Amino acid sequence: MVGYAYVARSAWHPPAWFQTEVFVRPDARGRGVGSELARRADAASREVGAETLTTWVGGGSPDGERFATRRGFREVQRFVTMTLSVDDADGEVLRRALENARSRGVTLLSFDETGGSPAARRALYDLNRRLAPLLPGNGDDFPSFEEYAREIIDAPWFRPQGQLVAAVEGRWVGLVGLGVHDDGREVRHEFTAVDPAFRRAACARPSSVNVLRAQVGRAGDPHGQQPVQHGDRPRSTGGSGRTCGPAW
Repeated sequence: MVGYAYVARSAWHPPAWFQTEVFVRPDARGRGVGSELARRADAASREVGAETLTTWVGGGSPDGERFATRRGFREVQRFVTMTLSVDDADGEVLRRALENARSRGVTLLSFDETGGSPAARRALYDLNRRLAPLLPGNGDDFPSFEEYAREIIDAPWFRPQGQLVAAVEGRWVGLVGLGVHDDGREVRHEFTAVDPAFRRAACARPSSVNVLRAQVGRAGDPHGQQPVQHGDRPRSTGGSGRTCGPAW
């Protein structure tokens, strides 16, 4: 096999919004394999009623970007992937950030500390639902609670210790989410957002550094501390019912 493509719908998108990717082995590129796979994926998407397609392009892949834009995709989001060795994190920065947040009435707790009760699961969903549209390029579409529980809370990469909540007077106002992938060999910083009304309360930095060092670095990872990846693949959605971003 030298390549493959898929078309799928995610619970995070409206019913007529699908995602697609095309992958071709480097030694098989330039022979029309990707073009044929993209053509068939496009036809398959139409058969299932797709009106919009999203795809992803790996960072540093100008050929992939050209491949996508020639087929009508336009960029709407770009993510920069960064890595951090947890052991190299500056403990003094962490200490000052935590003290600053606490002095402003911010309480930090991990989802693990809630016991994962039904009420806590719903509260995590409501917080994520409220904050997700704040990220650049995100729309207002969001899965149902049942879909969120299946795709996030019950997903293999989810770690209760890696979901850190910032609360002010008992109200959840900020969230940092880390996911553990590749059998614990990779930790991804998936999400950081704070309710705009509480951003001056210094929630984001202590939440982020605390979850990196205290919550995930040592908890729930049988392989020990690992570098943390921050960011994601470039993503885009756009013109002519298209969206951009595959790792070709």
